[in-house]
Amino acid sequence: MTNHKNPDLPIHKLMFLLDLEFDMEVPKIKMAVDEILKHQDEHGIYQSLTNVPKHFGGAGVDVFSWCLCDAPLLLLAPIKAGMDYNDNPDKK
Repeated sequence: MTNHKNPDLPIHKLMFLLDLEFDMEVPKIKMAVDEILKHQDEHGIYQSLTNVPKHFGGAGVDVFSWCLCDAPLLLLAPIKAGMDYNDNPDKK
């Protein structure tokens, strides 16, 4: 990934479908939301798969971590899909 504005990123495609008012009745949207819900940090922030190169101080491997530019979309997507944030069984 070169930047987070890339329209081919799955989160942007998901948000587009949600903006068209598709919801979790669509199996692939439910699967995407379920996948988002699986990855939260200890504060409940949804995480994305990132890889910070060693020369930027990272580990140089793929890890789930929160990212300022992804966190709002990862929170908004399940809500737009019809999930009640307070009823999330994975919520920490």
